[in-house]
Amino acid sequence: MQKWIILFLILLIFSGCKTNPNETIFKHNAAVTGKVYFEEGAPDTLQAKVEIQNQDYGIVIDETFTDESGGYQFSQLSAAEYLLTFSAENYQELQLVDITLEDEVTTLVDSVLLKLIQPIEFREIVVDGSIDENWQPVYQNLNNSNWSAMNDFQNLYLARDDENLYLALEATRETQNSLNLYLDIDYDASSVTGTNDFSTINSEIASGNLVKNVTCPSSFGADIGFCLFGDNSTEFKNLNDPEYDYETYLQMGNGVIEMSIPFANLYENGNFPENGKIAIVALIGGGDANTMSNDTIPQQNVHFGEEGYREFNSVFSRQY
Repeated sequence: MQKWIILFLILLIFSGCKTNPNETIFKHNAAVTGKVYFEEGAPDTLQAKVEIQNQDYGIVIDETFTDESGGYQFSQLSAAEYLLTFSAENYQELQLVDITLEDEVTTLVDSVLLKLIQPIEFREIVVDGSIDENWQPVYQNLNNSNWSAMNDFQNLYLARDDENLYLALEATRETQNSLNLYLDIDYDASSVTGTNDFSTINSEIASGNLVKNVTCPSSFGADIGFCLFGDNSTEFKNLNDPEYDYETYLQMGNGVIEMSIPFANLYENGNFPENGKIAIVALIGGGDANTMSNDTIPQQNVHFGEEGYREFNSVFSRQY
């Protein structure tokens, strides 16, 4: 009798473990492969880091490095939409988005060409709130903002002379929103200063408009925060030192913000570091730390700003 009771219990347990025919088994049999080339140099002498993330969740799930032919591969993935990020020393980061993987298929993606980080050009700039013929855009944003054309980035401008760094933005925003720009003045240096998590910006240093629940790659540390909000009120803050006061010359025109920052205010010796790099990210924010448009510099996933998508996976960079 006891034997039959035990047998009955075993059958009961197994019957309870049957797969629900309406449930889909989560498979990990998709793969993706491709090649990376370099603007200068061969894949057998240079190596790129490749990260893959699930585009629906914005989470990096794996990383690898290119081989001697520039090739890379990720396997044992589930069928979904993915995003690939490519990076290498002295080269601009690059992303491929909307990569659709299918079960039991190895997807071959287009080859990518990594371009060298470009120098900050020497130009004679007059800061008057307008974009004149001496300016050339260094980044053009062609994305349509999900907050309409009233909250939209167009062009970023960057230049220098012997004494100043020049920045300009062509952008629109409604007065209840803010336009935020974060600048890393020693990007990719051996010792990172500043913060890559804008939620940790000290409220004693900057207003709440600069504080956002947004993160950046670990190589990026925002040293300077600029914010335009309300009826053209501005703040320009050293995010490392609440007592520091920048001598910045700023002019605004119709959809244009133009500024010059003396190198004496950026670097201890008053000179820009030879071959040093800077990096920039910018966003359009709303009334709280979680509210922002999906239109950014540089452009990110179209879901940027939504819960789970508040991360810059790439930054805009230039070299002195």
